[in-house]
Amino acid sequence: MEREREEREEREEREEREEREEREEREEREEREEREEREEREVAMRDT
Repeated sequence: MEREREEREEREEREEREEREEREEREEREEREEREEREEREVAMRDT
């Protein structure tokens, strides 16, 4: 009984950590893409 509960808690913690890491990676990627797009627009405006 106790072992099953511990295993379930560990699994839930691992799943939460993985979800958090995926979300952080996605947010970082989106921020990087937005920054790159902004820089490209600034360069294009300078060139004209």
